[in-house]
Amino acid sequence: MNLAACLAVGLVTFFLSIVSPVQASSSPPRPRLVLAVDGGTESIRARIFDAATGRAVGESCAAPYVTRHPQPGWAEQDPHEWWTRMGEAVRGALDSLDIGDEETGHCRRADVCALCVDTTCCSVVALSSSREPLRPCLLWMDARSAPQTAEVMKKCRGDK
Repeated sequence: MNLAACLAVGLVTFFLSIVSPVQASSSPPRPRLVLAVDGGTESIRARIFDAATGRAVGESCAAPYVTRHPQPGWAEQDPHEWWTRMGEAVRGALDSLDIGDEETGHCRRADVCALCVDTTCCSVVALSSSREPLRPCLLWMDARSAPQTAEVMKKCRGDK
């Protein structure tokens, strides 16, 4: 499953969790957990939160990835590596649910009812018709278009 499809499934799961009715039961209600994934410049992190209280549950898990600089001023990352590292971070956060204490109780993977994902801005991934990355992602810090940017800015200011 590619990244776009995975994110779509996560969004559908989230919306279904909002509209799904709470089941009547004689047992105490299970916590409703949110799996939060934060993709940054140096790593991707996953943490689970109680949807009702906002309290963190279990441990945060981070998986670093490499930024490549093939030439001065260039900055690229491999989207496939993001996907792999996201899996590592999510598995780590889910595995930490096995740890329960008196304050947070014992949560299970099945208690996760929503997914929230954020990433850095201004990072472009070119995709093929089959929605696979065509090349490494140009990061927000990539400066290879600096000459073109200067030319556009010059024209926008009305300079000749």
